Amino acid sequence: MAIAVDHATTAQQDGGSSNTFSFIVNAGSNNLLLVLVSAEANGGNNGNDPVTGITFNGVALTKVDSRHTNVSPGGSGNSAEMWQLINPTVTTANIVVSYTGIVDGDAITAIQVTGAHQTTPINVFDGFKANSANPSNAVITTIDDCLVFDVLTGSGSGTTLTPDASQSQQSNITNAGHLRSATSTEAKASAGSVTMSWTMASQVWAQIIAAIAPAGTPASSTPLRMLMGCGT
Repeated sequence: MAIAVDHATTAQQDGGSSNTFSFIVNAGSNNLLLVLVSAEANGGNNGNDPVTGITFNGVALTKVDSRHTNVSPGGSGNSAEMWQLINPTVTTANIVVSYTGIVDGDAITAIQVTGAHQTTPINVFDGFKANSANPSNAVITTIDDCLVFDVLTGSGSGTTLTPDASQSQQSNITNAGHLRSATSTEAKASAGSVTMSWTMASQVWAQIIAAIAPAGTPASSTPLRMLMGCGT
């Protein structure tokens, strides 16, 4: 069964210690829930990895990876995070994203994925950050037929984030005065390098990329982190 995006739901807010919104998991085969978070942290939450936990229907998600644009704890900056829940209950329930302290703003994309591996869905993942235009970073999948996801957080809320033509945009959110967040996918039929690129004005940014393994195929017993591209 090929991996596919069933649907995506977005949410955002201007400040808060948590964000709660409703999400529907439809009936499907080999479901996976991904929650991709962009947040503007401040000194009150130590400036790094502001998400302390995410639940759906009361069940905790597991963090895949995160990147924060701040170099050291204790200051403001933007973050990109990706969290997962294997085989979520088919229901309509709340997603609750909890933060350390209060974030200045956030933008969240929740995605139901069908056809995902139910033991180790993450084949490979990595995170990147830099202060530049047009981020372009890659991971190397180790099995065929992966679906690659990314979340990009830009510091300039008024700028435009445009995915490469090879990518399918899943969301594009402006949190005015705080950040811009966008997510995309790209199918990778054969194992190897896949690059996730965006056209964007020069600014501080953070990006997470992860390849989801299809159900019914071998997957790495431990997800691999690959260091490629700029701004790792």
